Amino acid sequence: MVQNSLALLGFSLLIAIELMQFRLPGFLTRILGYAGYGAVGVAVVILALTPRFAGAGFDSLSLEGAALILLSLISATLLAWSVFLEIPAERKRLGLGRGDLVSSGTYRLCRHPGFWWLCVLAICTATLKGFQSHSFFAFLMIGLDFLLVYIQDKYTFPRVFTGYSEYRKHVPFLIPRIRTGPSGGMRHTD
Repeated sequence: MVQNSLALLGFSLLIAIELMQFRLPGFLTRILGYAGYGAVGVAVVILALTPRFAGAGFDSLSLEGAALILLSLISATLLAWSVFLEIPAERKRLGLGRGDLVSSGTYRLCRHPGFWWLCVLAICTATLKGFQSHSFFAFLMIGLDFLLVYIQDKYTFPRVFTGYSEYRKHVPFLIPRIRTGPSGGMRHTD
């Protein structure tokens, strides 16, 4: 399936970037990053737009199908927000620089909130199309994304973001922890 190949290609590019982060020129890292995220996005869109086989998945007019479509759209929106929009918005709001850590918003709940949005998106999209025939796609996406965030968390982010080691002590890796208090996460010191 084309979407499986695109997902594998996209995540392979993203993982390679993380592993070679400090050996590649910045412009090449950005170009490969755009290509990687683009390939993953196109893989999801291709799956979402391909016709279903008879008897596979939910009828888009059924209550279950409508709920899955809504969950897919919500998770895709939250994924785009967490990964691409929230960090620049929080940096601007808090007056932080490019290498400064963002630990507010969804990043106060867990260090990689986009992982969960991708999980929901992959599972809902695969279920809509017939989970039995598209479960490999869902688990491929989830597994590769887990590998990517693990590499980021252990290798790249501690070297890129000031205070990441301290952030790791206070904010869980993936399982969100609801905190009490006004900020729910680490406080920024500017």
